[in-house]
Amino acid sequence: MKKTLLFILLLTMTLGISACQDDLFPTSLSLLEEHPNIDNYYQIFIRSFADSNNDGIGDLKGIENNLDYLETLGVTALWLTPFHPSNTYHGYAVTDYYDVHDDFGTIEDLQSLIDKAQAKNIEIMMDLVINHSSDQHPWYVEARSNIDSPYREYYYWDAPNIAYQSFVGGLVDFDPTSQALKDEFKNILKFYGDMGIVKFRIDAAKHIFDKPGLTAIDTNAGLYLLEFKAYLQTEFGDAAHIVSEVFDYNYVRYPSYVLGTGSVFNFFGAMQLEQKVGFQSSRFNFVSSLNQFYKAMEDAQPNYIDHLFIGNHDIDRPATRIPNIDARKQTVKAMYTLPGNIYVYYGDELDLQGRRQEGVNVPGYGTAYDEYRRTAFLWDDERETSWFPDTQNFSTPNVNEAIENVDSMYYVYHTFMNLRLQYPALMFGDFTPYENNDYNIQGFYRSFTNGEHTQKVLVIINISQQGATFTLPSFIETIYEDSESEFTLDAYGVGIYLIEEGM
Repeated sequence: MKKTLLFILLLTMTLGISACQDDLFPTSLSLLEEHPNIDNYYQIFIRSFADSNNDGIGDLKGIENNLDYLETLGVTALWLTPFHPSNTYHGYAVTDYYDVHDDFGTIEDLQSLIDKAQAKNIEIMMDLVINHSSDQHPWYVEARSNIDSPYREYYYWDAPNIAYQSFVGGLVDFDPTSQALKDEFKNILKFYGDMGIVKFRIDAAKHIFDKPGLTAIDTNAGLYLLEFKAYLQTEFGDAAHIVSEVFDYNYVRYPSYVLGTGSVFNFFGAMQLEQKVGFQSSRFNFVSSLNQFYKAMEDAQPNYIDHLFIGNHDIDRPATRIPNIDARKQTVKAMYTLPGNIYVYYGDELDLQGRRQEGVNVPGYGTAYDEYRRTAFLWDDERETSWFPDTQNFSTPNVNEAIENVDSMYYVYHTFMNLRLQYPALMFGDFTPYENNDYNIQGFYRSFTNGEHTQKVLVIINISQQGATFTLPSFIETIYEDSESEFTLDAYGVGIYLIEEGM
């Protein structure tokens, strides 16, 4: 289906954004090569995003055909959920690590997407599932039928002919103590690195050593991943990057993985954003809690790189979890002013709804669970991907409607993603709490040095339902402000101010 998108530069019409920037500083966009592991990420559940051949299933060509949309939004990197052959709709049960699922295209289509994306300065991050494979993977099928199979040592056996399973649904666990398995995954890293993918998300990292009989679960997992990171960077340089998925809202388990890969998905930060900004619970310690977290991660790894989000394929969508639209918008704004890599889950910029269901029967489909978190992106009034019947988003604005509406969630994402691309302090800067934080006002400085010059901005978040006033130190100019009058933020307002730019 042909779609007409309104590719307009919304940044130029964003209220409150400074029209100029001091010549002392280049934009963040021009510095991305020097800082290759900090990006504006967009996560795509491939099956639901864009369909290029009218079979109702999203595919790689569909993504390639919409790179202009992603570039305009402010995306500099894509996280693709698994594209390998699989016997499951979600793809996390892999049956071939060296190929592309027929539903999504071919290995040549993947190469084309990589090349076209990189031409637009958009990198690809691949979801690498190294904790388990499908029980229909030829490795496992052979290992079960032949005790002398070289693949026998790939799996962690729970019984003579049954591998241990961290997850239900035919996902059988690998044996992380197998050197042959490690060598296989290095080959996989090399295979995709040669194609141009040098960024990898490690799925289910905390489960790699969490198996009966294995010890030092987190420490050994961190060392395991460190070996892969070292190999990847030896082969492809500093642009190579690994981030561990440690699905835990308590960050006590993070340091071992941070030591191994330098990065971890920040579920703790996601919780802070939702609870303290989205729901205004214990909002007085929002900044201090984040500062404590950053210090803990930097103690584990001085070069720690954060990966922050409020939505992904494994949790209910923000539009479902945070019912107040103003609070939801403020949560997004706050997220994009924080350090590291920031993620938007496809469709969250349209405010898609989505909540997990517990085994409901869907006519024409069957039993559904997380499918409701992974429904069709809304390119127009009809659903371009129809593999799953969506019953939640019939009143949600589509892309064209959202782009035309300056009050839409799309406008918030577009504005703040592009602010990061404009101001290096927001994209790459360090984090220091504001000295006058109180119950309603939560602020912090972001500071970035380029050569002999430093850019410093102050972010003020009014986490309340009333307007608030404040005083600024050594003020230069307003970058962004939710206010009718300077230094008086609206309820749920955010202000960004250039404090210092010079030697």
